[in-house]
Amino acid sequence: MEHYKTVIVGAGPGGLRCAKTLAENGEDFILLEGQPEPSRKICTGLWGVTEKTRYMGLPDSLFERKFSRVFFTTPRRRVEVRMKEPFVATLNRKRLSEWMHREARKAGANIEFGSHVTGIGRDYVSVGRRRISFDCLVGADGSSSAVRRSIGLRQGVAIGIQFWVKEEFMDLELHLDYSTFGPWYGWVAPHRGITSIGTGAHSACIPLKRMRRNLSVWCRKRGYDISGARFEGASLGFDYRGFRFGNRFLVGDAAGLASGFTGEGIYFAMASGEDIARMIINKEHDPALIRRVVDIKMKQEMIMRALKLNRVAGTAGQNLLLSFLGFGPFKNWFIELVA
Repeated sequence: MEHYKTVIVGAGPGGLRCAKTLAENGEDFILLEGQPEPSRKICTGLWGVTEKTRYMGLPDSLFERKFSRVFFTTPRRRVEVRMKEPFVATLNRKRLSEWMHREARKAGANIEFGSHVTGIGRDYVSVGRRRISFDCLVGADGSSSAVRRSIGLRQGVAIGIQFWVKEEFMDLELHLDYSTFGPWYGWVAPHRGITSIGTGAHSACIPLKRMRRNLSVWCRKRGYDISGARFEGASLGFDYRGFRFGNRFLVGDAAGLASGFTGEGIYFAMASGEDIARMIINKEHDPALIRRVVDIKMKQEMIMRALKLNRVAGTAGQNLLLSFLGFGPFKNWFIELVA
């Protein structure tokens, strides 16, 4: 039986960041990914252009568009939030995966694509008839994580859906409309030569069929041509119950670290992947990145819980939020929180 100190399951942003960090420190590990090559995860690709961009070392070539202003709307009003420098961008998820894979390989990471984990035992994983034993297991395998299930945790998920319209819109827009999107929001997110128009919610708030119908009707009312547009959807894991369970660790969506308010998941996955790698390397490591991510996530979801009370309170809360965005100190606090 093969043996590695650490087995990582999943080559998304969290798994690849974990692998790169382990490789840079000469650790014995293998990353197993079921897909045959670095792939594009279904995602809008929104990314806050803040200090985290420099920290994670993302090159400009990964960004499709950068925005120094974002428009927030409700059915009653429209507010422009503008900063001196770009503070949010759209990422190309395929190029992100390819770049992170190259960076991990350059560091010496042992990565196997086309290796789908079919079973998880007490101290081993199965890849078909092959068994690989481990001292530590890292689940970076998304919202339907097999590693999470092996720990005995269920997953609470939200669903994000989007149409890819073959037109590059000018502005990034976030639309709060309780009658259409419930306590979440709709977005118009321009990339290069194409635009994502979408929304999302917990299925307990808005069932998937109604969510798609609402989005389609809303697009037609606003004059967006979605005929022939590619439609896609994906689940987001937001039910956070912890990240360490003995010698098993959960990263990103597998840990439930996606935001239930914004849907943010890319940076949360990368940060948790790095911190978990450092904990494996050094048992005394303080996971400050994860603590910061959890703090942001909890603050964001406090806003979401307030908006979910009921339609009247939610609509009033959304309009109040836009009113506050006109005040500099609140605007800066809010942008820092969500970007």
